[in-house]
Amino acid sequence: MSYPIHNHKILRSRLAMFTALLMSIIVFVSCGKQGSPAVVQKTFSSPDEAGTALLEASKSGDQNALLAIFGPVAKDVAFSGDAV
Repeated sequence: MSYPIHNHKILRSRLAMFTALLMSIIVFVSCGKQGSPAVVQKTFSSPDEAGTALLEASKSGDQNALLAIFGPVAKDVAFSGDAV
């Protein structure tokens, strides 16, 4: 059984609540999205393989190889500009 809504104030308030809820959902969903990192962290089958890759990347000075080993989160720490 449906009841007609005679009061436009009730209709407007329900529409406003629905709109606010929809906007909140859109904001929360879009905040969780992050762009894919340019460099993906590499995994190794053994510690020796990881050590060899780190040594080669350090010797060559290849920043992309170092970021692949440590992951994109380590960029600020690894390349801080501090003298070593």
